[in-house]
Amino acid sequence: MLLLQNARIASENSPVLVESDVLIVEGIIQDIGESLTIPEGARVIDARGRVLMPGMFDAHV
Repeated sequence: MLLLQNARIASENSPVLVESDVLIVEGIIQDIGESLTIPEGARVIDARGRVLMPGMFDAHV
């Protein structure tokens, strides 16, 4: 279980990057929102200043 906190989320539906948390369980996004509760046993990463594009990856790395 992984909780990415404070990520700037890029969406095809909006040109505005919204800062939110993303909870990932067994490789699947379970929840996106502001100030999500940290589940017991979750690994937490502070993604402040980073852009998250769910479903996309950088092929140039």
